[in-house]
Amino acid sequence: MTTGWPMRAAAQFAQIRATVSTPPPGADGTISLMGWAGQVSCAAAFPFSSAVRANGWVLLSGQIAFDAAGQPHAGDIGAQTQAVMDRVCRTLEQVGSSIHDVPKVNVWRSDLAEFAAFNAVCAGYFNAGKYPVHSPVQAGLAFDLKAEVEVQALDRQQAGH
Repeated sequence: MTTGWPMRAAAQFAQIRATVSTPPPGADGTISLMGWAGQVSCAAAFPFSSAVRANGWVLLSGQIAFDAAGQPHAGDIGAQTQAVMDRVCRTLEQVGSSIHDVPKVNVWRSDLAEFAAFNAVCAGYFNAGKYPVHSPVQAGLAFDLKAEVEVQALDRQQAGH
């Protein structure tokens, strides 16, 4: 019987896959606004939330790319960036916010040489000339993915927009 890191990674992947395929808020209660300052909890198995609303901000956990089957995305940096940014947009919409409310983006990439390709896709999600500040970091990512994106957005609900 295999134990240790491979088993833990397989179990974590199964939990992440379950999170990705959860229905929209309210469909079965899996995703709901709750907790301090309003959290979006995606899976009880993880010690973190997908998004937290606090002091005028919506803070998202890092988002990674999964394909339609809930598997880690095997595509190139362009395809993975699109999948990640689509997830970011969906998560923000679930809490009543928008990609256009994002002043700060943290990005982890497995290869900074793909900086231009990532930015070419990412730029299409923002209004021209109104790009957020961006902190790129090179790091080894889960499932050998190429990009992870974390954003901070203004909370439209608190701001009364």
